[in-house]
Amino acid sequence: MISRKKEILELVKVISKGNNALVYGHLFSGKTNFLKQLTVDLDEEKVTYFYIDCKKCFDERSFLSEYSKEGLRVLSGKVAGAVKDAFQILPNIKPSISSSGSKGAELSMSYGFTSDDMTKFTLDVLQAPYRISKSRGEQVVVILDDYDYLLTIEILKFHDFISKSNDQGVVYILSTADQDLFLSISKKEQKNLHVELIHVLDKTTEAQCHRFINDQFNDLEIEEGAIEFLMTALSWDIKAISEFINYYGKNELTVRAIRRSINSILDRKEHTFQIFFDSLSVHQKKLIVALAKHSGKHVFKGQFIYNNGLISVPSVQTSIKGLIKKQFIHKDDDGMKFTDVFFGEWLRRSF
Repeated sequence: MISRKKEILELVKVISKGNNALVYGHLFSGKTNFLKQLTVDLDEEKVTYFYIDCKKCFDERSFLSEYSKEGLRVLSGKVAGAVKDAFQILPNIKPSISSSGSKGAELSMSYGFTSDDMTKFTLDVLQAPYRISKSRGEQVVVILDDYDYLLTIEILKFHDFISKSNDQGVVYILSTADQDLFLSISKKEQKNLHVELIHVLDKTTEAQCHRFINDQFNDLEIEEGAIEFLMTALSWDIKAISEFINYYGKNELTVRAIRRSINSILDRKEHTFQIFFDSLSVHQKKLIVALAKHSGKHVFKGQFIYNNGLISVPSVQTSIKGLIKKQFIHKDDDGMKFTDVFFGEWLRRSF
């Protein structure tokens, strides 16, 4: 994990002022690890926080379950006592406790309501951080990782809630991989949402990659040039490098072994990658192969389109939207990049 102590300190300062913050980074850029590092600091400082993985909130009921369970964790600190405490912050929602021999006591949420009651229950959970803040007389931090997933749930009016958070004891830390959403908030809604800090996670630098790899093999022999070869082979992508290291294990690091292991990873993932590729339209297939073989920086240039048998700029734009939606590629300052570096490498070798 790449340490981001400087960025964490910036976020802590924003929190201490009672303002909200937005963190932007493309898919697999390290947003979740970054926010997890923040929770470690908040735990050390005894700061109360909600942490919600919004990717798990795919509809109203899953949102209610994730948010209310987190509220009960914050309130009780453990499962025992959760039922008694629930009425304080969730007067309309009743938790239940189940147990098993292997896992012990576990908290589960059950909702005996119809869709007509949804608004009432949603307001319950959204008000929970404010109730906890008021009852304890302390600040509550709500961390919404990939919060753009919540915006697809029509009943949630999250921007209304965030805009009311200022001076009410609740601070929101939002993260998103949606570049359009990030730009719209940074330009139009920053003041309304009381967002003081808009932080873009920097790309992992060559020095950070080198240090990360060296740390993983610090007690083993490293062949000269092996680290540089690994970084170049995996495009300085920290996610791909981490995946490689997990597969590679604790062995001496050599160029030959790196090549062999990357080939093994590609062989292991070939079936999945073939399914990915087969799911694409004819034009998307042509485009993604072209992106694998050439830089995605000039994807809209006439020469790129002509040389790769693509039709036109509008058709390329449509295909790119589809590939981004499938999370096969993402945008960054250097153009289009593969979300999974190994998928790009498989395409280069296969076509």
